[in-house]
Amino acid sequence: MSARTRKISRTALAAVAAPLALGAAVIGPASTAQAHDGAWSSSEWRYTSSCWCELPDEWDGTYFQKDKGGEAAKMRLYTANDQLAGKVEFHPKGEKVYVYDTLANSDAWYVQVSWTDNNGRSKYAYVDPPSGGNYTYENLSIPDGHTVTIKIFDDGWGDGHFRTIKGIA
Repeated sequence: MSARTRKISRTALAAVAAPLALGAAVIGPASTAQAHDGAWSSSEWRYTSSCWCELPDEWDGTYFQKDKGGEAAKMRLYTANDQLAGKVEFHPKGEKVYVYDTLANSDAWYVQVSWTDNNGRSKYAYVDPPSGGNYTYENLSIPDGHTVTIKIFDDGWGDGHFRTIKGIA
């Protein structure tokens, strides 16, 4: 599946979320998929106001460009056997979100990015997972100084919330 961004207005999201929340209250909380049992993550942040920063990992080097007021965020996801399964990065310069799948298996996760615009409206983007051993990214228009929340889910329906990281555009 190719990467694409889907933006949903707060009204549309509320129309969908309310019935789902009621259903979840009756059925009970969703659990993460068995593939993530015992999995763990590692998160790192860097303020990018005065530096060209590097956060290396076992897959490749990660470089964040200088961006006044920005806070870069990176999360590495590991299997229960300590294998790097993937990583998610937020780059304040250019407001880019990178999603890596470092294992060539059938497991995937889905990434939701949220922020508010200058009028206080909630904005959302979804990054579809890449194929095994590859990466994808989305170049977003997020106002400087705004907090960016990145949630990682077990499926494309937003079930099985797995991890969250935050950065600043």
